[in-house]
Amino acid sequence: MDAALRDTAHALKGSCRQIGAVRMATLSEQLQRRSEAGATAAEVKSLLDEIEMQFALVQNTLKDKGHSG
Repeated sequence: MDAALRDTAHALKGSCRQIGAVRMATLSEQLQRRSEAGATAAEVKSLLDEIEMQFALVQNTLKDKGHSG
């Protein structure tokens, strides 16, 4: 996979860690590592699907805590 995917996954990992979204950070790290190792499109899609589900959970949690976004 390309450098843009790796770099984006790396940035997302850091942002997730800053807000305490541990599972999402872990998935982002997996995406970063898999992209460095030459992940297939199916592997990338699977991880992105998981990240998307985690994003929805994080977003709801932040809304419940009174943070807008």
